[in-house]
Amino acid sequence: MKFTYEAYARLIRTIREAGYEMMDYHSFHNAKKCCILRHDVDMDLGAAVDFAEFEADLEGGPVKATYFILISSGLYNPYSKECAENLKRIVRAGHEIGLHFDEKRYMDEEDFDSGRLLECVIHESALLSDMIGKRVRCVSMHRPSKRFLEENIHFEGIVNSYSKKFFKEFKYMSDSRMRWREDAERIIAEGKEQKLHILTHPIWYAHSEKNLRDVLQAYIYAAIPERYALVKDNFTNLQEVISLEDFI
Repeated sequence: MKFTYEAYARLIRTIREAGYEMMDYHSFHNAKKCCILRHDVDMDLGAAVDFAEFEADLEGGPVKATYFILISSGLYNPYSKECAENLKRIVRAGHEIGLHFDEKRYMDEEDFDSGRLLECVIHESALLSDMIGKRVRCVSMHRPSKRFLEENIHFEGIVNSYSKKFFKEFKYMSDSRMRWREDAERIIAEGKEQKLHILTHPIWYAHSEKNLRDVLQAYIYAAIPERYALVKDNFTNLQEVISLEDFI
């Protein structure tokens, strides 16, 4: 499968033609064949907005997905004005916002503490809920540890997308590191699985095909004008000292 918007639209069409109902982590229980779409926003919230609005305008009708947001990321700041507006745009496109949680911010696998982790997830969920004005009801782990997966932790009032229910009872497929480890299109088209749990990362997708190196290089280079604009907003007459052209 190519990592283009066109290919993703074809994937959604295949899901529908195979008889799957698009559900979320809260509404799948009574569906005979269901598919949950999950998007982890590891790096680029802007790419997530573009993807969310593309999904809302798909031929055949919009699809609802869950976008998991890192509030502890060093790559984007959900508290900033721009990011706050991007979160609102994702919600307006009809999607759910969930918490993408990085346990390594609080503990190593050697000193794993499920009680402490539970407290931190609840705390971060409350912060994200306040940002978007809606209660956050699900969490996905950012690069989950083996200990976390083994614990099968239950969060009161918050769905754990890595619980055994969604990680084992569903057919789980992921495009991590811009690589599908199975032939997702074939598996979906065959329709043999009753429950699908599909993880994608919006940053990988564009209107024209790119490889992993190209995607990451473009993302890193884009940080220069973005950082310049941030400094300019906080430094009077920055262009008299240094201009954006000096970096290009």
